[in-house]
Amino acid sequence: MASKVKQIAKLINVGKHGVTAYLGGEYRSTISGYVGHNWTDDTDETTVIVDSRGMSVEQLCALHVRGPMPQVDLPDGTMQRCFEDGTRQYSAGEARSLDYIALDVYCRLAEDAGAVLYRGSDAVAFVATISKPRG
Repeated sequence: MASKVKQIAKLINVGKHGVTAYLGGEYRSTISGYVGHNWTDDTDETTVIVDSRGMSVEQLCALHVRGPMPQVDLPDGTMQRCFEDGTRQYSAGEARSLDYIALDVYCRLAEDAGAVLYRGSDAVAFVATISKPRG
């Protein structure tokens, strides 16, 4: 019996709603959880953290309701239209609410909307602050 390969989250959104983790690769999925979960096993220095807890309701709506969705496996700088095959280069303002955008594009839009981003060792340290201790 083949064992499932451990997947590391490529993106974690931390917001007033809790936490949403985006896994990529063969076992691509989205996991919604809560701040008290221990996220340290699900992340490493390649994970990008988007902290939107300090954003206003208007900023959150612009990014998460009217904005496109992140798709962590798309090539940098690209997008995919909803219900269409293939990708295209992302052009500012082109993506709609049901379209997918690459991780780098999503991070740029999130920062522009007022989110705080953490990468590398800063991301690992941040995850420890929102994770429930083991034991």
